[in-house]
Amino acid sequence: TVGLTYSPLLALCWVLYLSLMVIGQTFLSFQWDILLLEVGGLLTAYAPLSPSTFNAKPTRVTELALHWCLFKLMLMSGVVKLHSRC
Repeated sequence: TVGLTYSPLLALCWVLYLSLMVIGQTFLSFQWDILLLEVGGLLTAYAPLSPSTFNAKPTRVTELALHWCLFKLMLMSGVVKLHSRC
């Protein structure tokens, strides 16, 4: 399973990025940084826990949460574009 990550490794990466964001509040408070944390947190629930559970499907709640995050991204991008009058 080359190239695949599992939930504990993603959780570790998420915690490390969250700590960087807390330390560099002034420099890492942009919309994409928060989106990266949201999607990273959701992907820890979406990824398999171990190689033995690789074929297990994620829960429906996790899939709906990822779809909600995508909808929110598209909506907020449209709001920013309308607000800037481009």
